[in-house]
Order: sequence, then structure tokens, then C-alpha cells
Amino acid sequence: MSDNTNTLPPLLAAKLAEAVYGLVSPESSLKDNIGLLSKNFSLNLIINDSSLLTATSGLGFIQARTAFGIAAFGVNAYAGHAFIVLRGTDLLGDALTDLHAGVSHSSKGWYVHDGFNQTFQSLKPDLDAFIEQMNSQSIHSVHCIGHSLGGALANLVAEYIRTATLYHPYLYTFGAPRVGMGYFANSLTELLTPQKIFRLYHRTDIVPCVPCWPFIHAPSKQADMYDYFLPSPGISAGGEWHSMMKYTHSVTGKGWGDLRSQREELITDSKIEAWLKKETPIQFNLTNLRWLDRAIAYVVTKCANALGISLTVGFATGFTLMDKLAYILNKGIDLAKSLTSWVMRLIYKMMSFIGLKPIADKSEATQEFVKSVFIQVSEKVNGQVKTTLNQTFYGGQGF
Repeated sequence: MSDNTNTLPPLLAAKLAEAVYGLVSPESSLKDNIGLLSKNFSLNLIINDSSLLTATSGLGFIQARTAFGIAAFGVNAYAGHAFIVLRGTDLLGDALTDLHAGVSHSSKGWYVHDGFNQTFQSLKPDLDAFIEQMNSQSIHSVHCIGHSLGGALANLVAEYIRTATLYHPYLYTFGAPRVGMGYFANSLTELLTPQKIFRLYHRTDIVPCVPCWPFIHAPSKQADMYDYFLPSPGISAGGEWHSMMKYTHSVTGKGWGDLRSQREELITDSKIEAWLKKETPIQFNLTNLRWLDRAIAYVVTKCANALGISLTVGFATGFTLMDKLAYILNKGIDLAKSLTSWVMRLIYKMMSFIGLKPIADKSEATQEFVKSVFIQVSEKVNGQVKTTLNQTFYGGQGF
């Protein structure tokens, strides 16, 4: 245990998140893979054939129901604990980079990424069966653990368990993408409390940067105190820093206090304003992506507040999130001179980020034009996401 609480040590959470990929090892049968997992964690967990969690992932006709994780009970020092561990997959790239993917409602009714939610819904029958087993045992601590897409699913599993049961789960994610919009992140933060959310991410892992705002991570409140930033070299995205093996290495020999002491620079509103005012183009890298994401949030929110528009209410049929972002910025340009300045600065940064020559006049910033810029930024980022996932996964396995 750690810090005299029921929290898992970082290394155990990481080893479970890494080991669950062994379920889809092509070198042996599923039964043998489960047996090896059981043997490796026999001191802490009871893992057998009934522990298997299956789910469907993919888009359109490219869908497959596969072993997505385990649900198991603890033994010895972890008697009274339940573990739900989920893996990622290269098919995450299809869900994240589908520009037509919409939003749907989570267990609490908040907007979340529909691709993740569909996979979670396919997981629920196995999850409900495990919850029934939990209810028949003396379980006091539930741990939801996952890497990459597995981390996104772990968010949805934790919300569901907290909503549908009396359990107050812990959530541990490694290199997970953003799952939902502000209301979802805020709600999950309050449901679990920030102290029970352990979100770990490497500086040069691009997956935690997507989907872009208005999707945000939990914990959403006091995130500068409660997420876990892991330094990694450079400012460019690299597939190796998304791999679960790297995350396991980064937490080895460290407690949660050690990991929390490694802080990323806090981006305040005043820093965003100063960044936007700099009339210098920006290059495509992860540092600038984080600043651009925060700048989009700052400017769109400023315009939306002035217009009295909510981003998370009222998605009309055929009206995508990008349509709404473009609509708000375009209306902001005409609303007030002060807003015009911020919108044009943001468009300048976005265009330079993707290597385009900036427009000269606000009259060029039509709603369709702004939408096209958002789409091109998204395509640029999504291309890097797919490259990262292709480098990290092979046949669903995490290197």
C-alpha cells in the first residue's frame, strides 16, 4: 500500500496496465495468456478465465470483439480490493481521427467522445457481471486502471461504478486521451475527488493532448496539484513515450509524492494573452500544441460568454463541434473590436502552426474559412496521433 491508504503504488498500477496487453499476445492461446498473467500477479490478484473483459472497438465495418482487459479480486495484502484493468489498441487512432465522430451521453448524462463511449457500452455486460460478484464479497476499494484507450475506458468505467453502485473507485491512467467535455470532467472530479484520480502523462506523448479542447481531462479542478506530469526529452511527439513500457520505467522506484513533485509549467490567462500578442509564427510541436489548445479555449470562451452561447448545449442535427467553434469565433469578430483582435491573433497562430500564410483582413475570416482552419489543425494533429499509435502498437499489442 502507499501512504497508509488504499491507493495502489505507482509501480503496481503501471505493471498491471502493461501486463494486460499480454492477453492479445499472438505467440500463445488466450487461455495460456490468461494463465501467464495469473502466475505473474498471483501474490496480489486472483486471475482466471472468468476475469476476462471483452469489448468491441473500431469504426464502420472494421470492428472486432476482443479481450480488452481483466476484472479480478485481490488477495493477501490486497484482500478486499477489486481491479479493473483495460488495454489500449492501435484502433484508438481510428476513433480519435474520425472528424465525423460526435459526442454521446455518459452514465451521468454528460457529453463524451462517442467512439470511446461505444466501446465502453460494449464492455458493460462483462462489467455488470463483475459488479454482481463484487456485491457478494467484502470489497472496500475498487481500482480502475488503463493505458491509452484503456485509460479513456477506465474514466467511463469509474464514472459508471460511482454512479451505479455504492463504491468510490480509484482511477489510474497512463497516456490517456481526453474523454469528455467540461461538465463530464468536472462531474468525474467531484464524484471521485481529485485525490483518487491519478493521471500520468509524458511531456512528449501526444495522445493526452487529444481530442482538442473543449474536451478536457479529469481532474479538472486543481489539476496543477493532482495530475502527474512525467518529463521526457524534447518537444516533438514520439511513439516510444506513449508506450506503456516507458510509463512503467518512469514510475519505477517512485511514490506518488515523488511523481507529484514533477510539475509542468502552469499556463495562466495572462500568459496566454502574452503568447497570442507575440507576432511570431509557431512551429508544429507538442509545446506549441498545448499553448494553442489553451489559447483556443481562452478565445472561444471569451467570445461564447459575450454571445451567451454554451458549447456543451444544443448540438443541432448535422452541426458538428467544429461548426460550433467556427460559428462562435466568426460571431465574435463582429461583436466587439476587442474580441476581433483576440480572434485574429488566434487564427494567425493556428495558421502558422499548420504552415499556412496568415490572412490579411478580418473579412476573410468567414465561418467556413475558420472551420477549414480548425479541420486542418485537427488533421495535422491527428496525423501525428496515428503515427504515434502505429509506432506504439502492433496487432493491438503495446510494445
